[in-house]
Amino acid sequence: MEKKAKWGSVGEQIMKILEELGPLTRSEVCEHLGVERGAAAAILTRLCKETPKRPKRAHIAGYTYDTEGLRRYPRALYAAGNRPDKKKPKSQPNENRKRYRQKLRKQMTMNSVFNMGLTRREYEAIRKQHDQFKEAA
Repeated sequence: MEKKAKWGSVGEQIMKILEELGPLTRSEVCEHLGVERGAAAAILTRLCKETPKRPKRAHIAGYTYDTEGLRRYPRALYAAGNRPDKKKPKSQPNENRKRYRQKLRKQMTMNSVFNMGLTRREYEAIRKQHDQFKEAA
């Protein structure tokens, strides 16, 4: 039977890690503590808000886009201290479209390992779809 952590102990561990290591994403905090993402998410959210009993103890210091193999999305960097949160960056559809097209272009080169196994007809069908997409843009 798993022993439940004492109330507030995970929050104190998170604050200690943020003070020692500086700004971290939620997944990095979970990795250092060895706790589930859901548990850390709730605690980090609570630490970033002022409550009647405690002041705000953590804040969002900025946003990052690099996360291990996950969807490209701005991930909050949490830091210790009672400072104002940084605003979430606005989405940039033109940049996203450009990145998507570059990814498609890489896929459509015949030197790709994945395209080498395609038959000529399969490759031409994919290429045709790609060209139609390019013309529509």
